[in-house]
Amino acid sequence: MIAVLGLAAMAQDGKDIGRIVDILVDRNGRPRAAVIDVGGFLGMGNRKVAIDWSALRFDMGKAHATLDLNADRIKGAPAYDPGKPVEALGVPAPAPTTAKPPPPPSALAPAAPASPAPAAVPAQ
Repeated sequence: MIAVLGLAAMAQDGKDIGRIVDILVDRNGRPRAAVIDVGGFLGMGNRKVAIDWSALRFDMGKAHATLDLNADRIKGAPAYDPGKPVEALGVPAPAPTTAKPPPPPSALAPAAPASPAPAAVPAQ
């Protein structure tokens, strides 16, 4: 097991982001977001951001959580305010594909040439 509160949080690019200071759970008790205290120096200039739980990775052999986000994106995240609706920063959804699906195999095969009509045989 691993204690989550107080655990260091690292960005996917290896930069130290801060520490996990709270866990937000839904009505069923499932974790939905981690609140991370980011930035600042000696407690000055820091702020808290909510990170979607699905963006956290825990490695039992390491003393930190890794976020599936880069440091710049985390620094630009909205501040967490317990009195307001939570804006949890998450992993962006993959861009929708605009490519058309391939045509069915029958549409790819060239049309077979029509067979010539049998030649008329003269009667004897």
